[in-house]
Amino acid sequence: MLKYYNKLKFIPALLLLLSSFFLLPSCNKEFDSAGGEITPGGSGQTIKEIIDGNASYSILKAAITRAGLSAALNTEGATFTVFAPDDAAFAASGVSLALVNGMPLAQLTSILQYHVIPQTLPSAAIPTSFPNVQMPSLINLSAPFFKLSNFPSKRGAALYVNNIPVTQADIIAKNGVMHKVAALVSPPSLVLLQIIGADPDLAYFNAAIAKADEGSTGLSKFGGADGLLAYAPVNFTVFAPTNTAFQTALTGLIYNYLVNVLMVPPATALVQATALASTPAVFSNPALAAVLTPTTVKGILAYHMLGSRAFSVNLPSATTLISPTLLNGSISSHPGIKMRATFVGPVVTGFTLTSQVLTPGGVIDGPVANMVSKDGHAVNGIVHKIDGVLIPLPL
Repeated sequence: MLKYYNKLKFIPALLLLLSSFFLLPSCNKEFDSAGGEITPGGSGQTIKEIIDGNASYSILKAAITRAGLSAALNTEGATFTVFAPDDAAFAASGVSLALVNGMPLAQLTSILQYHVIPQTLPSAAIPTSFPNVQMPSLINLSAPFFKLSNFPSKRGAALYVNNIPVTQADIIAKNGVMHKVAALVSPPSLVLLQIIGADPDLAYFNAAIAKADEGSTGLSKFGGADGLLAYAPVNFTVFAPTNTAFQTALTGLIYNYLVNVLMVPPATALVQATALASTPAVFSNPALAAVLTPTTVKGILAYHMLGSRAFSVNLPSATTLISPTLLNGSISSHPGIKMRATFVGPVVTGFTLTSQVLTPGGVIDGPVANMVSKDGHAVNGIVHKIDGVLIPLPL
């Protein structure tokens, strides 16, 4: 344990290097239709006719009919991409025909609209670049107005929309293309701040947001109704450490401060640090104001965020350095985070993140964090929970 504490000895320097902290713009790559479109044709049928003629799409057919989308998907002059769940995909999502017929019409319509892109996107046009490509769906959101997007991606031979595998690609129709999917592609309804705020295992993360936001306003802060994590049009990936992860890291940080700055004896410092880090109120403790400054906490949080939306299936299967994080808004030279995901078939069963430490001799691997949960999907990004705090450790 003390070995981990000693790694934190450079943390006070974070205050100086983050004094000009600002956030990077956030976006995923948008699809360029030039060179990506295909000429509809295929079977000579429209998307609606293909669905009607295949008994395995019986629930989707009923849903489309009830939602009033039949005419649009039967229009020959239109072009659509439909991520089409068959009956097995509905069952895998826990949705029966009775549920489709009984759910509120507005909810059903939104679910279906999220499966439809108003242009043709064949699998060959979906890039393999990290993390994915952003494709506006048919869902229009207001306040602020924009189209809710889904995020197709390709990893080797595997094709996904969001984190849902495509089981059959490129079913060509007169008015577009269908990709059969393994489950429903559910549209998000909450922003990141709401998902994080509702999770009791992220109480320290929420307290850290409040500390980081002291003295900041609007989109220069993370929290609040007018902060970044509540702003619908952005795309972020948040790797959120659990309460236990923060307790461990903060105990180390406080221990190091007590021993090296206040000259408290190590045995006493360990007892005191453990007690101080035992609740989320640690971030508002005036006795720690010199070590847990808003700027320092903001920098640590920023290191846990990417300015793009990365589902678990978008993470690399081989150890890869991913940059930038939002920390690069103030430390442009920081190398980022090493990532590696473990796949079983098309599904991610775990991932590991390794922080990168800037030292006088170069960059070395720092604290490691592993996946606790994945793919908390929000209107403005993704939340993955992790079991460790990644600390950038600048010089």
